[in-house]
Order: sequence, then structure tokens, then C-alpha cells
Amino acid sequence: QAYGETLGRFQDRHGRMNVLAPTAEEVVTSLAAAELQSYKQLPANLYQINTKYRDEFRPRFGVLRSREFIMMDSYSFDAEQGGLDKDPRAQIEVQAAVASESGQCLASCYQCGMCTAGCAYTPDYDVPVHQVMRLVQLGLREQVLSCRAIWLCASCQACTTRCPNNIDVARVMDVLRHMARRAGHAPEANVKTFADSFLASVARHGRVFEAGLAAVFAIKSGRPMQDAGLGLPMLTRGKLALIPHEPTGNGKAEVAAIFARFNRFADQGAGRHSHDDVQRSGTPKASANTPKARSDTAKDSAPTTEDGQ
Repeated sequence: QAYGETLGRFQDRHGRMNVLAPTAEEVVTSLAAAELQSYKQLPANLYQINTKYRDEFRPRFGVLRSREFIMMDSYSFDAEQGGLDKDPRAQIEVQAAVASESGQCLASCYQCGMCTAGCAYTPDYDVPVHQVMRLVQLGLREQVLSCRAIWLCASCQACTTRCPNNIDVARVMDVLRHMARRAGHAPEANVKTFADSFLASVARHGRVFEAGLAAVFAIKSGRPMQDAGLGLPMLTRGKLALIPHEPTGNGKAEVAAIFARFNRFADQGAGRHSHDDVQRSGTPKASANTPKARSDTAKDSAPTTEDGQ
């Protein structure tokens, strides 16, 4: 009744009255009311793309609004009014930050699932690759940076080669891992420990010192005897050396120059992201107030290694 004549109506073959959905706020609000039982679940974002119908009035000089159109909406729920003002901007900022650092147009991902289908590590991920991309699109920074998938990714490029829109998905995963490191997230502690130990060995000796790397990783991971049974056979067969073999000539200096250049870039990146990190760290105080909701029409935002595993 509130919509009046603009609500599209029709009768089915049994004479029952039906209507065409003009919007989705009511349905999304009902879903959120059923799923969100505590302020601890907030903030939350729901996203939908669907065809809507409105029997709008059409003046002679033009169309007020087409009767059938595709609506892309992002619905944000928060415990306080201030949080609602931050959500749309945060959604755009996160996607823009990842797009800028990776050089990829994340808005062109339409969730076909080809990256997940081609990834050999999908059974081990807590979040499939295509859902990682969606978390970035929705601006859910903490969820994407705290997931295990970005640390387990082997950068095998299978997802990149299968993407129909030519998104370098492996590069995006690599950038997210760097961002997670800067934010202090490391859900796969052993992966980070091995990467740090590997790079430290290369930085110190100019190339990896296998025996030293194995010993350091075993100690730091809390399992000092995990590979002890392999040590003697590998030593007797010449597979391991007790003394590091450093590069000859200028090799070690050239490797040191690579690390120095990376450290300069990392310092510049930390300075560039520090202001945004401080802003995002100020989350609203939790309260038991009834969640407030707002719908914002979603728009595509223009896109403004750590491998060693």
C-alpha cells in the first residue's frame, strides 16, 4: 500500500495476486535480524545484485526511472551511528589500497570461481580464493588479512592463468600477505617463521645456508628434533654442508643491495599506509544498542614477495 501504483502487480493462472520486488531492504533487514544476535557480530556487510521492477510514472520529456533495472546494493549494519558513516568509505579504501599496490583492477572480478577451481590448495584454505577477492571488494579488511589462505598460497599462478578478466590473482594474494604482515596478522605462524628464517639466511650469507636454515626453523617453530633423523644421511651423501658456501666476487654485495633496496621501499610503504592504519584502528565502542542499518548503492571503484616458502 505504501508503494501505491508504482508497485508492479500481476495475477497468476490461479488468480492469486503477486508483486515484483521493487527493492531489497526489507528482505535484507529480516535476514540480518535472524542472523545477528549480538553487537559482537557487528559491523557486518551484506551485498546483493538483483533485477528490480518498478512501475514508475513516465512524463513526456523523459524517463524518471526504468521499470526494470539491475540494482547493486551494499547493506551495512553497525552498533552505532558513527560506524555507519565509516563503512562505505572503508569499503572503497581497502579495495583501492590493494588495487594500487598490486596494479590489478579488482572491480572486474565477477566471482566466476575459476581461480578457486584451478587452485590445488583449495582444500587447505579456510577461505577460497574467489571469496578472498570478494572480501577485498567488500572492504572487509580484518577478515581478509586474518585468513590463513593468503599465507598458504604458493604463488603457483594457476589462479592467474585461469582468470577470464586477466587479473593477476596470485599477485593480489602476495600483496595481501604483505599487508597482513604490516598489520601484525600471521595465522600461519610456521609459514611466517620459515619465510623470515629463509630471508635472514640469504641476507646474511648471500645465498641460503640449508643446514643453518633447518636448525633455526626447527628451534623457532618449537620442534627442534623434527628433522634430526634426516641430518646424518644428508650430511654423509653431501646434500648438506656444515659451513655456508657464500657467493664469490661481488655476489654477496649484489644480494645485499637487493635487500637494501627492498627495505627502502618497505619503509616508504609503511609511511604511506601508517595514516590509514591509525584511522582504521579507531573502532567504535561496542554497545548493546539495536543494530542500525543503511543501504548504499555499490559502485565499481577505479583501481587507483614475499614468497620464500
